[in-house]
Amino acid sequence: MRRGASPGTWQVSLRTTPRPLATRAWREVDYPGAVNATIAATVLDLLDVGAEDSLLDMTCGSGTFLVEQLHRAAPARAVGVDLDPAALDAARRHQRAARRRGRIDWVEGDVLTAELEGGFTRLVTNPPWGTLHGEHESNEDLLAAALERAAELAAPSARLGVLTHEITRMRRVLERRAAGWRRVGEHRFFQKGHHPRLFLLER
Repeated sequence: MRRGASPGTWQVSLRTTPRPLATRAWREVDYPGAVNATIAATVLDLLDVGAEDSLLDMTCGSGTFLVEQLHRAAPARAVGVDLDPAALDAARRHQRAARRRGRIDWVEGDVLTAELEGGFTRLVTNPPWGTLHGEHESNEDLLAAALERAAELAAPSARLGVLTHEITRMRRVLERRAAGWRRVGEHRFFQKGHHPRLFLLER
């Protein structure tokens, strides 16, 4: 409930389904730190991922970005990388539950060192925010390393989306260690008490 536009009036919002819109039926595993599916859908829309693109999720976790993309247009190539085998097991379960056509290659390892074939036209990463995963003190170096690695794996004119709660650190990295990326947009979101931002970058 919130106050209406006119004095003395109120607006009341009612959910007519048992699940919120942000909850996807294919989400079978409650993986800690998973990005909200509605936010993921918005990020993918801003990245403008199409069927002709090759899409890399550099820190895929339980696969939200890549599985969400299958509901829009299956990319020509889709790869998700994560260090945690439990996260990749969850991602595979989510992909099966989604029952959408499209291949996703799930790679266990550190994206900074994993053997990957480059040429990605769209890249996305949701690196640790220093709450459930990671540490605030080391996140600036992590963000800089992610930009450098993304530059190595990106095709010319590629787009990269970085969703992070480390806004000040990310801006500092873009000023000093951008690795050839140029900021073309910045979008604010709200998720469970956090206010992460998507930094939309281009080569």
